[in-house]
Amino acid sequence: TIDASHVVFSCIDVRLKTGFPAPSPPLVKKKDKPRVVGSSSVIEERFKNVVAPPGEPVEIPDIEERYLVDGSDEEFCQDLAEKLKEEKVDMLQGLVKMLGRELVLKFFQKTQEVEASGGLLIMNGARRRTSGGVFLQLLRKTEERTVREDVDKFFVDRQREDERLKSARIAAAKEKNKKRLAIELKEMLRAKKD
Repeated sequence: TIDASHVVFSCIDVRLKTGFPAPSPPLVKKKDKPRVVGSSSVIEERFKNVVAPPGEPVEIPDIEERYLVDGSDEEFCQDLAEKLKEEKVDMLQGLVKMLGRELVLKFFQKTQEVEASGGLLIMNGARRRTSGGVFLQLLRKTEERTVREDVDKFFVDRQREDERLKSARIAAAKEKNKKRLAIELKEMLRAKKD
Protein backbone atom coordinates (compact mmCIF):
# COMPACT_ATOMS: atom_id res chain seq x y z
CA THR A 1 0.00 0.00 0.00
CA ILE A 2 1.01 3.58 -0.57
CA ASP A 3 0.91 6.03 2.31
CA ALA A 4 -0.39 9.33 0.94
CA SER A 5 -0.95 11.00 4.29
CA HIS A 6 2.04 13.32 3.79
CA VAL A 7 0.93 14.51 0.30
CA VAL A 8 -0.74 17.91 0.26
CA PHE A 9 -4.16 17.64 -1.33
CA SER A 10 -4.74 20.06 -4.14
CA CYS A 11 -7.74 20.34 -6.35
CA ILE A 12 -7.59 22.21 -9.61
CA ASP A 13 -10.86 22.88 -11.36
CA VAL A 14 -10.27 21.49 -14.85
CA ARG A 15 -13.08 23.61 -16.16
CA LEU A 16 -10.87 26.65 -15.69
CA LYS A 17 -8.04 25.28 -17.88
CA THR A 18 -7.69 26.65 -21.38
CA GLY A 19 -9.19 24.53 -24.10
CA PHE A 20 -11.78 22.98 -21.82
CA PRO A 21 -15.23 23.32 -23.42
CA ALA A 22 -17.62 25.75 -21.78
CA PRO A 23 -20.33 24.07 -19.74
CA SER A 24 -23.54 23.55 -21.62
CA PRO A 25 -26.58 25.48 -20.40
CA PRO A 26 -28.86 23.60 -18.03
CA LEU A 27 -31.50 21.52 -19.73
CA VAL A 28 -34.91 23.10 -19.65
CA LYS A 29 -37.82 20.71 -19.76
CA LYS A 30 -40.11 21.51 -22.64
CA LYS A 31 -43.69 22.13 -21.70
CA ASP A 32 -46.08 19.39 -22.70
CA LYS A 33 -48.20 20.18 -25.70
CA PRO A 34 -51.87 20.57 -24.84
CA ARG A 35 -54.10 17.62 -25.65
CA VAL A 36 -57.69 18.14 -26.63
CA VAL A 37 -60.13 16.12 -24.55
CA GLY A 38 -63.78 16.77 -25.27
CA SER A 39 -64.13 20.48 -25.81
CA SER A 40 -61.38 21.59 -23.40
CA SER A 41 -57.65 21.69 -23.83
CA VAL A 42 -55.67 19.92 -21.12
CA ILE A 43 -51.97 19.52 -20.42
CA GLU A 44 -50.55 15.99 -20.49
CA GLU A 45 -51.54 15.70 -16.84
CA ARG A 46 -54.63 14.71 -18.74
CA PHE A 47 -57.37 14.87 -16.19
CA LYS A 48 -56.35 18.10 -14.43
CA ASN A 49 -59.08 20.24 -16.01
CA VAL A 50 -61.57 17.47 -16.70
CA VAL A 51 -62.03 15.87 -13.31
CA ALA A 52 -63.53 17.63 -10.31
CA PRO A 53 -62.04 17.03 -6.87
CA PRO A 54 -63.25 13.81 -5.18
CA GLY A 55 -66.59 14.17 -3.43
CA GLU A 56 -67.56 17.33 -5.28
CA PRO A 57 -70.91 16.91 -7.09
CA VAL A 58 -70.81 17.25 -10.87
CA GLU A 59 -73.91 17.79 -12.95
CA ILE A 60 -73.85 16.06 -16.32
CA PRO A 61 -76.44 17.53 -18.69
CA ASP A 62 -79.00 15.21 -20.25
CA ILE A 63 -78.60 14.00 -23.82
CA GLU A 64 -80.47 16.27 -26.19
CA GLU A 65 -83.85 14.85 -27.14
CA ARG A 66 -83.27 15.37 -30.85
CA TYR A 67 -80.32 12.94 -30.70
CA LEU A 68 -82.10 10.60 -28.37
CA VAL A 69 -85.27 10.21 -30.43
CA ASP A 70 -84.55 11.20 -34.02
CA GLY A 71 -80.75 11.18 -34.26
CA SER A 72 -78.55 8.50 -35.76
CA ASP A 73 -76.36 6.30 -33.55
CA GLU A 74 -73.38 8.45 -34.56
CA GLU A 75 -75.11 11.67 -33.45
CA PHE A 76 -76.29 10.00 -30.24
CA CYS A 77 -72.77 8.78 -29.45
CA GLN A 78 -71.22 12.13 -30.32
CA ASP A 79 -73.56 13.88 -27.87
CA LEU A 80 -72.97 11.15 -25.27
CA ALA A 81 -69.20 11.55 -25.63
CA GLU A 82 -69.51 15.32 -25.30
CA LYS A 83 -71.58 15.00 -22.10
CA LEU A 84 -69.19 12.43 -20.60
CA LYS A 85 -66.11 14.33 -21.87
CA GLU A 86 -65.00 11.06 -23.45
CA GLU A 87 -62.65 11.29 -26.41
CA LYS A 88 -63.22 7.73 -27.68
CA VAL A 89 -66.45 8.21 -29.62
CA ASP A 90 -65.80 5.06 -31.67
CA MET A 91 -65.78 3.01 -28.45
CA LEU A 92 -69.16 4.45 -27.45
CA GLN A 93 -70.49 3.66 -30.93
CA GLY A 94 -69.37 0.05 -30.53
CA LEU A 95 -71.08 -0.18 -27.14
CA VAL A 96 -74.32 1.26 -28.56
CA LYS A 97 -74.14 -1.20 -31.46
CA MET A 98 -73.62 -4.12 -29.06
CA LEU A 99 -75.91 -3.13 -26.16
CA GLY A 100 -78.48 -0.84 -27.76
CA ARG A 101 -79.37 2.77 -27.02
CA GLU A 102 -81.80 2.00 -24.20
CA LEU A 103 -79.24 0.14 -22.10
CA VAL A 104 -76.49 2.69 -22.79
CA LEU A 105 -78.92 5.47 -21.82
CA LYS A 106 -79.77 3.61 -18.59
CA PHE A 107 -76.06 3.48 -17.65
CA PHE A 108 -75.62 7.12 -18.68
CA GLN A 109 -78.38 8.04 -16.21
CA LYS A 110 -76.65 5.97 -13.49
CA THR A 111 -73.45 7.85 -14.31
CA GLN A 112 -75.29 11.15 -13.85
CA GLU A 113 -76.46 9.97 -10.40
CA VAL A 114 -72.98 8.81 -9.34
CA GLU A 115 -71.35 12.04 -10.51
CA ALA A 116 -74.03 14.13 -8.75
CA SER A 117 -73.27 12.27 -5.51
CA GLY A 118 -69.50 12.87 -5.67
CA GLY A 119 -68.14 10.48 -8.30
CA LEU A 120 -65.85 7.44 -8.05
CA LEU A 121 -62.12 7.18 -7.41
CA ILE A 122 -59.79 5.17 -9.61
CA MET A 123 -58.61 1.81 -8.28
CA ASN A 124 -55.59 3.14 -6.34
CA GLY A 125 -57.54 6.14 -5.01
CA ALA A 126 -55.10 8.67 -6.50
CA ARG A 127 -57.76 10.71 -8.29
CA ARG A 128 -61.39 10.80 -9.25
CA ARG A 129 -62.56 8.94 -12.35
CA THR A 130 -63.60 10.92 -15.37
CA SER A 131 -67.31 10.86 -16.19
CA GLY A 132 -66.52 8.52 -19.08
CA GLY A 133 -64.54 6.34 -16.68
CA VAL A 134 -67.49 6.18 -14.28
CA PHE A 135 -69.76 5.18 -17.17
CA LEU A 136 -67.41 2.37 -18.26
CA GLN A 137 -66.85 1.20 -14.68
CA LEU A 138 -70.61 0.95 -14.12
CA LEU A 139 -70.92 -1.11 -17.30
CA ARG A 140 -68.05 -3.42 -16.33
CA LYS A 141 -69.20 -3.95 -12.75
CA THR A 142 -72.95 -4.21 -13.30
CA GLU A 143 -74.87 -6.96 -11.54
CA GLU A 144 -76.57 -7.86 -14.83
CA ARG A 145 -74.45 -10.86 -15.84
CA THR A 146 -75.31 -10.81 -19.56
CA VAL A 147 -74.47 -7.12 -19.85
CA ARG A 148 -71.20 -7.61 -17.97
CA GLU A 149 -70.26 -10.54 -20.23
CA ASP A 150 -71.13 -8.56 -23.38
CA VAL A 151 -69.07 -5.59 -22.18
CA ASP A 152 -66.12 -7.84 -21.29
CA LYS A 153 -66.31 -9.46 -24.75
CA PHE A 154 -66.49 -6.02 -26.36
CA PHE A 155 -63.31 -4.85 -24.62
CA VAL A 156 -61.42 -8.08 -25.34
CA ASP A 157 -62.37 -7.78 -29.03
CA ARG A 158 -61.46 -4.10 -29.05
CA GLN A 159 -58.06 -4.82 -27.50
CA ARG A 160 -57.37 -7.52 -30.09
CA GLU A 161 -58.34 -5.14 -32.89
CA ASP A 162 -56.12 -2.39 -31.43
CA GLU A 163 -53.18 -4.82 -31.25
CA ARG A 164 -53.84 -5.98 -34.83
CA LEU A 165 -53.90 -2.38 -36.07
CA LYS A 166 -50.73 -1.56 -34.13
CA SER A 167 -48.96 -4.58 -35.67
CA ALA A 168 -50.13 -3.52 -39.13
CA ARG A 169 -48.81 0.05 -38.56
CA ILE A 170 -45.46 -1.31 -37.39
CA ALA A 171 -45.22 -3.65 -40.40
CA ALA A 172 -46.08 -0.78 -42.77
CA ALA A 173 -43.44 1.45 -41.15
CA LYS A 174 -40.81 -1.31 -41.46
CA GLU A 175 -41.68 -1.82 -45.13
CA LYS A 176 -41.48 1.93 -45.76
CA ASN A 177 -38.05 2.08 -44.07
CA LYS A 178 -36.88 -0.92 -46.08
CA LYS A 179 -37.87 0.78 -49.36
CA ARG A 180 -36.27 4.06 -48.27
CA LEU A 181 -33.01 2.30 -47.37
CA ALA A 182 -32.99 0.45 -50.70
CA ILE A 183 -33.40 3.76 -52.57
CA GLU A 184 -30.65 5.41 -50.50
CA LEU A 185 -28.34 2.44 -51.14
CA LYS A 186 -28.94 2.64 -54.91
CA GLU A 187 -28.27 6.39 -54.88
CA MET A 188 -25.07 5.87 -52.87
CA LEU A 189 -23.82 3.16 -55.26
CA ARG A 190 -24.71 5.34 -58.26
CA ALA A 191 -22.82 8.29 -56.73
CA LYS A 192 -19.82 6.03 -56.01
CA LYS A 193 -19.69 4.92 -59.70
CA ASP A 194 -19.68 8.53 -60.87
